[in-house]
Amino acid sequence: MAFGKHNLEPQIVEEETDEENTEETDVVEKIENDDEKNIENIEKSTESISIQEGVAETNEDDEEEFEEVGYDDRDMPISYQATLKQHSRLVNTIHIDPAGSRMVTGGLDHEMRLWDFNSMDDTFRSFRTIKPFEGYGIVDAKFSLTGDRILVASSCQSAKMCDRDGHTICDYSKGDPYLRDKKNTKGHTHAIMAADWHPFDGNTFITSGMDSTVRIWDVENDKSQKSIIVIKGKAAKRPAVSAVAYKNDASVIASGSDDGTIRLWNAKGPFVVPIKNKMAHEADKYITSLSFSLDGNLLLSRSWDNTLKVWDMRNFNDPLFKYENLPNVFEKTCAMFSPDNKLFMTGTSAKKGSGESGRVIAYETTTGQVLNNIDLADGSVVKLYWHKRLNQIFAGSSGGSVAALYDKERSHKGVLCCVKRHFTSKIESFVSADKKVYAPNSLPLFKEQTPYSLKEKRAQERYNYAKSKRPELPNEAKTKGSKLGDAYTQHLVQMLRKEAYGDESDPRAALMKYAKMAEENPEFVAHAYKRTQPVALFETGEYTEFEVKRHKPE
Repeated sequence: MAFGKHNLEPQIVEEETDEENTEETDVVEKIENDDEKNIENIEKSTESISIQEGVAETNEDDEEEFEEVGYDDRDMPISYQATLKQHSRLVNTIHIDPAGSRMVTGGLDHEMRLWDFNSMDDTFRSFRTIKPFEGYGIVDAKFSLTGDRILVASSCQSAKMCDRDGHTICDYSKGDPYLRDKKNTKGHTHAIMAADWHPFDGNTFITSGMDSTVRIWDVENDKSQKSIIVIKGKAAKRPAVSAVAYKNDASVIASGSDDGTIRLWNAKGPFVVPIKNKMAHEADKYITSLSFSLDGNLLLSRSWDNTLKVWDMRNFNDPLFKYENLPNVFEKTCAMFSPDNKLFMTGTSAKKGSGESGRVIAYETTTGQVLNNIDLADGSVVKLYWHKRLNQIFAGSSGGSVAALYDKERSHKGVLCCVKRHFTSKIESFVSADKKVYAPNSLPLFKEQTPYSLKEKRAQERYNYAKSKRPELPNEAKTKGSKLGDAYTQHLVQMLRKEAYGDESDPRAALMKYAKMAEENPEFVAHAYKRTQPVALFETGEYTEFEVKRHKPE
């Protein structure tokens, strides 16, 4: 996907209002996209921008100044696009380590994926998939300043610290939801909605949640937070803190809640009353993103009221720029500054079933003019990340894909390394199981004894008395190779029995010894037959006629 240079021709319409005599300028921009071959001419949609009086007046002189010192859209790395499709649902967070070698993404599919640009090919597959919180979507996942740790926050009450390979280091404590005073809790009692690292202290990070608190944590202490800020709304309401951000010099903490209020806190405390408290957006609308500029003078705020506002920290009463009609239906829709602070951008949501796609809209910081308008095909644009070292823009969408925008001349490494590394499939040889395999060498006749098997065979033959031709070992217990048993004892017992009772191997001879004794002294069964059969009758082998008929087979 290639993007050509966009020529901006702003049309200005001036209208006078009563009482305050303010001037509102409606700028309608027609963005023509001409590629190198002049094949396609795409007319972009119009954008309405309301700019306050005295901040940015646009006339012919300003247009000439814009052409001379303005930001050139060709400097944006948007010439080519690569799509990383691995998540199955909305991508909430994208972050890359400072070296630009690894990327972490997370979404509502409960998965956190790790990507390695140095080993990934043009198929763009993550090398590791983790579910840090089973059943909970990933809200934020960010590398530390050194890139050796990953802060992971989900929609449950606990945050997690992982190493750069995704292995868990520690889980931070949850709070007791039954305690009314949130200052006495040791962790979040409701879902976490945002998390961020300290700008230069690698041992400190911050979280905010639906329990109306902002908590500052020490990395080494997983038992309780270091400090806590309790947000109190009007009429004793407890608004959910949906966005939180550190100023780049770590002097201010900005929090945005669902009552439409932006609160600025002194990062050193005490966290009792905010420095500034501004009703910035509509009530009952989540503030989905807060982002400070590089110099800390500007603050971006994005909300569910479909607006993007730019605030001057030196004059926090009214917004510097206000952009309306920017659809936003997701809790993590992002707004951010570029690494060089020359422009800022945000993503828009697409209406379900409308056939439209989300857009990435870039604005110039100094003039507030629309610089670029990029359509992305895969649903709404939720998360944006621009890495300074790689000079590549990553956009997470509601369809689960991550679009990587880059330029072959201005971008470095990152996705460029992957598109040059083509995937090669390995063809593995296989044998069909339906065919018979004849291997005559596996038969016992053709087998050759290997040195190892021959050694085992000889060791076994050594214990075989017949093959080794050696006498049996004496009957010594607990001796290797000795023959245990009582053969000699049995032999002595048998010899003594023969001497006492004689050889009884022939049963007939043993009975005949008692034949003469039975005739002389009939004391066994003779008394029973003394009257009925005094003379014993024995089998002679001869049969009478009656007995022959009885025994004749039928």
